[in-house]
Amino acid sequence: MADPITTTNAPWEPQQQPLIYGFGEARRLYDQGAPQYFPDNTVADFSQQTEQGLGMYEQMAQGPQPVLDAAQTQTADTLGGQYLDPSSNPYLAAANDAAARQVTRQYSEAVAPALQAQFANSGRTGSGLYANAMDSSRDTLQRGLGEMAGNMYYQNYGDERGRQMQALGMAPDIAQSQYQPAAQMLNVGQTRDMQAQRQIEDQFNRYNYNEITSPYEHLGRYMGNIRGSYGGEGSQGGGGADATDWLGLGMQGWGLAEELFGL
Repeated sequence: MADPITTTNAPWEPQQQPLIYGFGEARRLYDQGAPQYFPDNTVADFSQQTEQGLGMYEQMAQGPQPVLDAAQTQTADTLGGQYLDPSSNPYLAAANDAAARQVTRQYSEAVAPALQAQFANSGRTGSGLYANAMDSSRDTLQRGLGEMAGNMYYQNYGDERGRQMQALGMAPDIAQSQYQPAAQMLNVGQTRDMQAQRQIEDQFNRYNYNEITSPYEHLGRYMGNIRGSYGGEGSQGGGGADATDWLGLGMQGWGLAEELFGL
């Protein structure tokens, strides 16, 4: 039995040196390891002005709120009708007293003397008619003072009722304003949370980068760089060749010689 026939197909000779160089470069890149991530921080820190502003917001949110407290107290007192009582308005009493003194002075200095002079001229100063006239003038004075006070207090009551209705319309905004410090605190927290999230994402990206360029992935790249068909080795054989096989081989040999030597 004849030995197997082994055939070898080598790459084209001008191609061999570039292939050797390429394989060497692929190995060198593999041995070099994965590339390094950007060494510096990829997330910018807050500026000094931003940190200062956030700190100011935080202090204001945690600190006392005198304006807000006063607004809430005033609104609650107005809605509760505290100022409907005339005694709660010292200026109202003072204004009423001043008007009453002016009317009383006018009566004392003008009305009463004129009435007395009228009866004195007729010689009936001590008469019953005189007494009735004086009593009537004093009653008129008292009614005038009462009506004047009533009008002033009524006006004050109406004005205060109007303020009550205004306060009623403002109440939702005043009530909502009590959450403003918390809202400011949330704004500060959300800004810092966003910065922290960016830093986490930066670390996550670094982790993914290192995973993607792990030795297994790197090895896959190496194998990808050297794949291809650059030649090979095969065999024919077994068994003895019959006359037809020898004749075929002879014809192939003759054809090769013809090509090579021009026979």
